[in-house]
Formats: sequence, structure tokens, C-alpha cells
Amino acid sequence: MSSLIALSVSLVLLFVALPLVSLGTTGDNPLVWWLGLGCLVIGGLIPPVRRFMTSGGPEPPPSKVGACDDARC
Repeated sequence: MSSLIALSVSLVLLFVALPLVSLGTTGDNPLVWWLGLGCLVIGGLIPPVRRFMTSGGPEPPPSKVGACDDARC
């Protein structure tokens, strides 16, 4: 799954979570409240998990932009 898709799913889950929690508490429906809380937790955990679960692929080679070519170095 690409990073864009993972972050989009996370954003949608966070947008859906708040109305579900609100409807669950005002309508006295615990199932909807727990569903909203689950969406909130999963949507909040996707970005950090995505960051730590990325593969440690090879780093790109250094470019000349980072080289010190002037006398200040």
C-alpha cells in the first residue's frame, strides 16, 4: 500500500470517527460509539505504524548539492 493511500484511509477514518462518536453518545447507542472510537484509534495509529514499518531500503547516493565546494568548510 502506498503512503498516499495509507494516509488517505487514515484521514477518512478520522473524519468518520467524530460524527460516529457524537451520534453514539447523543443517541445512547453504545455500538455506534465504540465503532467511532475504533475508527479514531485505527485512523490515529496508521501514520506512526506506517513510519516504523517501512522497509529500510538503500539510501539514495549523495548529490553534489551536499558537497562542500567553498572555502567556508
